Amino acid sequence: MTKLSNIKQYIASLKDIEDIMSAMNNISFIELNKVTKYLEMQKKILVNLEDIGIDFFSFNQNILPENYKSNNNIYVLIGSERGFCGNFNEKIISYWEDLINTNLNKNIEIIVIGNKLADKINDSHNINHVIKAPSFVEEIPSAINKLLDYLKNKAFNNLSGIMPIDWNVIFNEIKNNKIEVNSLNLIQNLFTLRSKVCPYKLEPKLNISVDDFLFEYLEQYSLMLLHYMFYQSLMAESESRIEHLNNAKSLINKECDGLFNKMNLLRQEEITEEIENILLSVPSFYDFNID
Repeated sequence: MTKLSNIKQYIASLKDIEDIMSAMNNISFIELNKVTKYLEMQKKILVNLEDIGIDFFSFNQNILPENYKSNNNIYVLIGSERGFCGNFNEKIISYWEDLINTNLNKNIEIIVIGNKLADKINDSHNINHVIKAPSFVEEIPSAINKLLDYLKNKAFNNLSGIMPIDWNVIFNEIKNNKIEVNSLNLIQNLFTLRSKVCPYKLEPKLNISVDDFLFEYLEQYSLMLLHYMFYQSLMAESESRIEHLNNAKSLINKECDGLFNKMNLLRQEEITEEIENILLSVPSFYDFNID
């Protein structure tokens, strides 16, 4: 009975764990639906801002330097604050390490979003700053504000007006139904916008100076771009967590099936043993005296 009782208790514990995972899965589904709606709106805002940038840079080509090289490299790595999301953080680390291995610039600053990611990096690299990663959509603005507060003395450099420093954001996103790592560099995005053909022939009339407009545009564009990347990362994290939890639940179910089979075998053995004990306790036919 001891073995059978232990197996029953173990199965009960596994079922409790499965219930907790199901609750976590439901929360991830809710968050995935929420962030999907936010991301769609963010994409529209970003497209409009990029159209404005194409229009502006088409008539102000010289405001951006032809050859720009930064003396510093700031890497912002967006990971997770919580676990149960598979290799979500490991993908960021692998992509980033490949990137810096090809970079000869030694002056690198590392800003990590998410303590789970920071814990995995700390052993091999020195992190300059860690910010708590958003676990819910509502926490994204706070995380971005903390990041911008930290970067406020490093985010801009005076080159032909105001020029952002070379900072790179590495994050996970969902592409073709797969979670892939992507990186965005604000400077590269600006040069990409400048290279695109503007559909308008008339130069836009500005109520402020070109330099002031560039400053305001960079502030809004970088803010919207960060929101877009954080939404993408949270969506990928939710999807990764759902997949990871579903795989874990499948393993639990397989384990329970095996334990049920083992429990049935033990029960059959106990029944057989009980029958044998009963038979042994019954007097044999030859033990009776027949007069």
